Amino acid sequence: VYCWFQPMSFSVPPIPWLTTNFIKSSASPGSYQRSTKMVRDIVSISKNESGYSAVVAGSNNYHINIILTQGTDVICDCSCPDRRGGYCKHTCVVLSQLVGGTSSSSFSSNVVTHVSPVKTTSNVYSSPTSSLVASNVGASLLNELGQLANNFAQTNDGSLLAKIACTIYKNCKEAISNAKYNPNRSLEKLIPLVSFCSQRSHLFSPPSTQLSATIETVARACSHVLIYATDKGKIEELRRLSSARNWFSSSATAYWQDISEIASRTLKTSALN
Repeated sequence: VYCWFQPMSFSVPPIPWLTTNFIKSSASPGSYQRSTKMVRDIVSISKNESGYSAVVAGSNNYHINIILTQGTDVICDCSCPDRRGGYCKHTCVVLSQLVGGTSSSSFSSNVVTHVSPVKTTSNVYSSPTSSLVASNVGASLLNELGQLANNFAQTNDGSLLAKIACTIYKNCKEAISNAKYNPNRSLEKLIPLVSFCSQRSHLFSPPSTQLSATIETVARACSHVLIYATDKGKIEELRRLSSARNWFSSSATAYWQDISEIASRTLKTSALN
C-alpha cells in the first residue's frame, strides 16, 4: 500500500485496524492532503489508557486527543480552531503515525503490540484527562458527549446541542443530589463534564444559546460537590481542568474561577489535617 506519509517512530503501538483510507474518509476538506507535509511538525505522541495524546507544532502548539472506542472507530479532538467537521490536518498527521497492519505503519509486524479498542474515554489538552479512565462513569459520560459533539460537527443538527445540554443538566443534578452521601462518586460525573466544556469551548459560546447556560450549571455543581469531596486526586484533577478558563461572559468566568479556588482551599485544608 502506497503511503504519502514519511513514517517516524514515537515508541507507541499503532492502532491495528487503522488505515490511510479511513483517515482520508474521515478528514475535513483538504485536511488530509495538507497533513502529508506536516510529519516533521509532530512534537510528541504518547499512549494512555484511553488512547493517545499528541502535540503538533503550528502557529501554536496544538494538542490532540485520540480516544479508542468499541469497534473500529476513534473519537478525535484537537485544540486548533478548525471546526468544519471531520479530522483536522493536525489530527490526520498524528493518525498517520498510528496506522497499523499495512506497509504505511510506522512499526514492523514483529514488534507491534496489538491493542484492543476499549470503551473508556478521556479528554481533554496535554492529556489532562488520562486519570478519567479509572472511572467507568466518567469514561462512559465523556464518550457519550464526545460522540454527540462529533455528530454535530458533521451535521450541524441543532437537536444534538439540545441532547448535550440535557446530558449535562441531568448529570449535574445527579451529582448535586448525591454530594452529601457519595461526593467522590459525584466528582466522577463532574470531571468529564468540566473536561468536555474545556475542550469543546467553542460549542458553548453564543449564538449556541442551547449550551451557553450549562457552563454556569457545571460550575455551580462543582462548587457544591467540592464542599463534601475528600478524594485528593479527583479534587486536584478538577482544579487543574477548571483553572485559567475565560468564558464568553464575566459571570461564567467567575463561576469557573470559583471551582479552582474552592478546590485549592479544600486541598490546602486537607493537607493541614
